[in-house]
Amino acid sequence: MFLDIKKLLNRRMNELGVGEQVEAVVIVEAFKRVVDKRFGRSAVSAINRAVWRYGRLEVSVSSSALANELKIRENELSDLLAGELNGKVIKMNIFG
Repeated sequence: MFLDIKKLLNRRMNELGVGEQVEAVVIVEAFKRVVDKRFGRSAVSAINRAVWRYGRLEVSVSSSALANELKIRENELSDLLAGELNGKVIKMNIFG
């Protein structure tokens, strides 16, 4: 009988308490890839902080203009991010 390696890894990570941290890193990196694709490398470098906390992605950017643009396109970014994360819907707080 063979066991699925992905299930074994997920179970072990949860036992060790690192499952949430790994999920946070995956979500933040996927968000940065989406921003890079949509707005370019300069927008990614303007991100001061992106943190996965309490089921929401909190994003702080150095430019209020970029923050406004991200807020305007939040639904589009959420859809692109869901595509990167196999359909997982992410809620965001964006501020600049």
